[in-house]
Amino acid sequence: MNELHDALLTIAGRAHDPAPLATRIMTRSRNQRQRRSLLVAAAAAGTAAAGGIAAWPRRAAPPAPPATTAGLPSSPAPSLSPSPSAGPAAARATMLYRPTWMPTGYAETSRVATVPGTGPVAQTRSWLRGSDEEHPIHLFLGARTADSVTGMKPGTLGGRKAWLNPDGANPHQVSVEVGDGLILNVSVHQEKDRVEIARHVAASIRPDGQSAVAVSLSFGWLPENCGGPLQVDVNGTGRAYDQALRRRETGGEDRDAVEALLTSLTWPDRDAEKVTLRGRPGLLWAYEEAPCSSDSPAGSATSCGFRVPNAVVDLGGRRLHVRLMPWASKRREDLIRVVDEIRIGPAPDVSWLPR
Repeated sequence: MNELHDALLTIAGRAHDPAPLATRIMTRSRNQRQRRSLLVAAAAAGTAAAGGIAAWPRRAAPPAPPATTAGLPSSPAPSLSPSPSAGPAAARATMLYRPTWMPTGYAETSRVATVPGTGPVAQTRSWLRGSDEEHPIHLFLGARTADSVTGMKPGTLGGRKAWLNPDGANPHQVSVEVGDGLILNVSVHQEKDRVEIARHVAASIRPDGQSAVAVSLSFGWLPENCGGPLQVDVNGTGRAYDQALRRRETGGEDRDAVEALLTSLTWPDRDAEKVTLRGRPGLLWAYEEAPCSSDSPAGSATSCGFRVPNAVVDLGGRRLHVRLMPWASKRREDLIRVVDEIRIGPAPDVSWLPR
């Protein structure tokens, strides 16, 4: 297993509802897909042990490149400027903070955010260097909780309160307080200089309020307990990107209830029922009890202890994949109705993605 995979599994084990989360991370690793909604939960979950005070420099302006990161000088400013996402969209969220410094070669490839008015602020922004998915840099924004910085060393970065993870090998390196009860976590998956890179990224954080993430999807009918926060997710490149819309479970548990993914990915028809959905050819996997195993084959719809009700419909060049989690509904007819009533509008503005 690679380093990122191991780190995510460790963090997932500390999060709420760890078994399904760990299984989902493993499935996505096998399929070589980075679905950032998992990382939001992962970043909020894990810190390491114990104390001390970190004496960090105060920086009122974007920092210079760290001297220890030879070969990773600062990115030019235009690539980190606010990037408004104009035009109509079924669901949209404005990103609240952005970095003004990144190592050279990194481009933003993913944004995930809660739609305003549907739930607490939770946002993720992710950068990759070319196609290297093993060494991403993530920014996770969310509400500060009682244990958000437990075991981390307090200090100051960019004029803000900050905390450093004393475990230099942990991808979650730095947290900074950004106001309004929010905290921003910086996660750097990099073999060397990850601490310095994380500090410099964290010190460069500035308010945004212009950049946005939008999708062309909107839900129609949903089961009664699919009334939690609504989340939008776009990742990839300008030429090949996925867009997802998720509803969390109503109340109680902090977990997805339903997810709609619009993608060019394909699914094997293993164990699938061939059906007509939205007037087009589709595949459907109904709910089914299943052995609890981490060795399900790639592309399998099986999770730990059950098969998630899900369906895929070919839209001609794109595919709509819908997962209706069993705690939302196990009924085949409910899954079909959700798929049929999803609305798909014009393509969102993805000019912020790399070409």
